[in-house]
Amino acid sequence: MDKDGLITVQSRFGVTETMDRLADAIKGAGPLVVARIDHATGSGAR
Repeated sequence: MDKDGLITVQSRFGVTETMDRLADAIKGAGPLVVARIDHATGSGAR
């Protein structure tokens, strides 16, 4: 945990699968995921 309380965990899955699994876990806990933003595409990164 860093000084701001953020915990970082490396995923063994690719980006898309990691985000899908995270969204499923959030939905399973009750909250609604209303948007997924691809910052790399928005920035023009390749």
